[in-house]
Amino acid sequence: MVKGFSEVAKELNLPQDKAQAVIDKVTPILAQKQADQIAQTNKAWQEKVKADPVIGGDHLKATIATAQKALKDFRGADGKFVDGDVAELAAIAGNHPGLIKILRHFGSVIGEDRSPAAKSNAVKQIYTAADFYKAKE
Repeated sequence: MVKGFSEVAKELNLPQDKAQAVIDKVTPILAQKQADQIAQTNKAWQEKVKADPVIGGDHLKATIATAQKALKDFRGADGKFVDGDVAELAAIAGNHPGLIKILRHFGSVIGEDRSPAAKSNAVKQIYTAADFYKAKE
C-alpha cells in the first residue's frame, strides 16, 4: 500500500510533508478497519461453532473444556500462553471452528491419566517378600 501511495504522491507532485500528513491521517483509519474486520470474522466463527451439531449447542461447554486440555502445556501457572507463536495463533484464530475441532480431538486423545492396573482385566496377584527374594535368585 505504501508503494502504491508513493507512486500516486509522485504523480500528484505532493511534497514529502503533505504525503506524510496523508499517511498519518489514513493509517489509523485503516488500522481500525482491519481491527473491525478481525472482530467481525471472530464473531462469525463463534456463531459457527455454537451452531455446529458436533462441537456446539449442548456440546459447547464440553468441547471448550476438552480443547483447553490440549493447550494446558502451553500455559503458565497464571493461565497465559508461554509460547508467543501459540499466543498469536490463539489471538488470531482461537475461535475458528476448524482449530477448535482439532484441539478438541487432541484434548480427547490426551484423556485423563490412568494407571496400567486400571486398564487391566487380569486377576490381581499379591506378592510377598518371599516371592520377591525368589525372583532375585
